[in-house]
Amino acid sequence: MSAAGVLDRPWRERVDGLAAQMSDLLPASPRPAHLHGDLWTGNILVAEGKLAAFIDPACYFGDAEVDLAMLTLFDGPPDEFFEGYGPLEEGWEERRAIYQLFPALVHLRLFGAGYAGMVDRLLARLGA
Repeated sequence: MSAAGVLDRPWRERVDGLAAQMSDLLPASPRPAHLHGDLWTGNILVAEGKLAAFIDPACYFGDAEVDLAMLTLFDGPPDEFFEGYGPLEEGWEERRAIYQLFPALVHLRLFGAGYAGMVDRLLARLGA
């Protein structure tokens, strides 16, 4: 990766190779959900131990697993969150890395080399 946070050729080739496999890795028609679009713990406000608000939305309809993947990209929610959420679809763990890759790449581009390790680990987990 270059100092500017732009993907060098070997990284681009890894991402391009993975992109070519997306139709085999993701469901063709996931059940649509209304997504926050930037769901991480910094955008969840809690008051007196209860959810007070979600802030800084970038809402759209998509696979609910996208928000869950973003929520677990950094410091995820406590175990009780997933207990309350309920069972996840089979293959969630494999799809999570795919859905985490885009925000990781955005962070790499915007904030620089400190996110290179995260991107590299996600690509490696995905076999790229």
